[in-house]
Amino acid sequence: MTLRLIEDQAFRRLLRSRDFLAARSDQRVVLAEPAAEAGFSAYHYHRLFRRAFGETPLDFLTRLRMDRAKSLLA
Repeated sequence: MTLRLIEDQAFRRLLRSRDFLAARSDQRVVLAEPAAEAGFSAYHYHRLFRRAFGETPLDFLTRLRMDRAKSLLA
C-alpha cells in the first residue's frame, strides 16, 4: 500500500503555480495570486504547497531571491 500525499492533478496545479511564482520573483506577489493560478483558496494553497515542496511559498520566493542576489554579488 502506498501513501498518496497529494493527487496528481493537484500536484500539477501546484507545479504551475510554482512556475508562476518563479517568473514573478522580482515583483511583489500576494499569496492570493499563485493560489488563484492553482485554483485553491490561499489557506489551502499554502498548506498544499508546503506539503508538496517542503517549504512555504514565501520561503520558496525568498530562496529564489537570495540565490539571485548571490549570483549578482559574485
